[in-house]
Amino acid sequence: AGLAEEKRPYGSFLFLGPTGVGKTQLCKALAGFLFDSEDHLIRIDMSEFME
Repeated sequence: AGLAEEKRPYGSFLFLGPTGVGKTQLCKALAGFLFDSEDHLIRIDMSEFME
């Protein structure tokens, strides 16, 4: 079924909320817990795309 492809992401997460509530810290903690390293985190700063 192609579910075990190595280059396929294990999951995608979307965290929404105001500045300063810990979204980035939560992502880093999840990456460390799930993948044993914060290096497996891809962070996209969506404030760059505001009009």
